[in-house]
Amino acid sequence: MSDDARSEPNVFPAGWTVTVILGIAGFAGLCVALIWLVYPAARDMPNKAAGFAPPGLETYPIEAFRSYEAAEQARLAGAGGRTPIEDAMAEVVQRGTLEARP
Repeated sequence: MSDDARSEPNVFPAGWTVTVILGIAGFAGLCVALIWLVYPAARDMPNKAAGFAPPGLETYPIEAFRSYEAAEQARLAGAGGRTPIEDAMAEVVQRGTLEARP
């Protein structure tokens, strides 16, 4: 065997890797530039993150529920030309069409 020093062969193409990375970055930059040029609305887009509306919380939830409950009770009592719930249940019992279901 000989003792002369040899370098290892270069099996990793670093030049190609750098070229591919720069090509991808250039393509992404070109896409951004084209979007900026073709769509003028993209230049003037406001920052939406800064202007979120606050959550829509109810200021008086108890009164809102009472109003809802009163409207439902009126509907069950026959408001709006409907048959009151007690009368409807009595009609079903008189017809005898209510069947037990498993």
